[in-house]
Amino acid sequence: MNAGDGSNRIFVVQKGGTIRVYNPALGYIGEFLTVTGVANTGEGGLLSAAFHPNYETNGFLFVYYTRADNNSLEIARYSVSANTNEADAASRQIVLNIPHPGQTNHNGEKYFSVLTVIFTWAQAMEEVVVTRSITPKTVIVYWVKCFVST
Repeated sequence: MNAGDGSNRIFVVQKGGTIRVYNPALGYIGEFLTVTGVANTGEGGLLSAAFHPNYETNGFLFVYYTRADNNSLEIARYSVSANTNEADAASRQIVLNIPHPGQTNHNGEKYFSVLTVIFTWAQAMEEVVVTRSITPKTVIVYWVKCFVST
């Protein structure tokens, strides 16, 4: 994925919790972020990430993962550090936690792509609607305040 900040860097999300950053020529720069507490079995893990539409100015990155301790699905926001090739691991703010006991299917790209579309639509708003289908017949809408505003 690309941060959309003009650097043309490429970010690769790895199941174990690491996001690596590469230059445009695919030269390895380093580890951008390691998300701790991520499940790394079955379909669990760091499932996806999305840069805020205003990343170049606010430095926000959102990650979607399965927690190792209780198998819940979680979305967290991180900020970039002073070194633009590293996120600040201590900046983590939990945006949303969805209990998911006993489930083995996490649909990483399916649900996080919805979140990416919502961020794009709501980039100037203070509220973001996060939609997560629990079953085909049930949709839960969460209002998450102040995580998209700069």
